[in-house]
Amino acid sequence: EILGQLMSEMKNGRPKLRPVQRSPGGNPVKRTRIPSKADPADILTEVLRRRYSLTQMSDTNGSDTSSGVASSPDWRSCSA
Repeated sequence: EILGQLMSEMKNGRPKLRPVQRSPGGNPVKRTRIPSKADPADILTEVLRRRYSLTQMSDTNGSDTSSGVASSPDWRSCSA
């Protein structure tokens, strides 16, 4: 239905653009999406965000290395 309207508007001339809310700088304002509890993608996104934030918190609180990178074993000392 919407595609049909767009096609007919294109045949008749310039299609009508819908109004977009803009920021004070003139850029379009991004609409925030309300996550659904039934959508698997939204559930997975929330789980990964929680896990990432917990990982970041534990790295900053209990880091025993100054660079934040875990040390790897020295393979040069192993004889082949």
